[in-house]
Amino acid sequence: MLAILISISTFCTFFIRIEPFIITNGAMIGLVIGLMGVCATIMVAGQVFHILFTEGRFKTIAKKEIDILRNHSDTNIIRAMYRLETTVMLNLAEKRMWHEFVEITTILISYLEDLKDEVRASQLNRTFIDIDNEYAFYNILEDKDRAEFKQNIIKLGRLLDDPTDLFIKFSHQAQTHPSIYVQNKDYDDNGV
Repeated sequence: MLAILISISTFCTFFIRIEPFIITNGAMIGLVIGLMGVCATIMVAGQVFHILFTEGRFKTIAKKEIDILRNHSDTNIIRAMYRLETTVMLNLAEKRMWHEFVEITTILISYLEDLKDEVRASQLNRTFIDIDNEYAFYNILEDKDRAEFKQNIIKLGRLLDDPTDLFIKFSHQAQTHPSIYVQNKDYDDNGV
């Protein structure tokens, strides 16, 4: 910018000379060199602005790509953890370790909430129903575990298109304790 101002001021002083204006070879050479200087300055300034603009665009594009890759990587990690925890959950059901089973279901539901994966939610829904059909675990859960599992069922139901089978299966089997309704109310009031 400074170079452009100097070139313009040079032209102004060239034309405002007190002596009579005589075009000589030296004057023409000076004029051409001045014009070349102005053109070169404009070209360099244009390249600098273009480089800055392009650098900003590259940074924006790179940031978007990094975010996409990070999101994809996180999603793949959560899916892998979900598969691992599903296997652990099935093993715990076979061993009838119901307290640990409920803890793992809480982890699985949190993974599904992060993934927002309706297909996996439907598969987990079917798995819960099958496990309860085989072992009738819901009837033998302790009150604390039953309350936690009920919260998991509500969360899972929110991920399903039609949670009717799930709610019917796990709502009529056990006598519900009034504290479960208070917990559900707190859960809904917190907006979670």
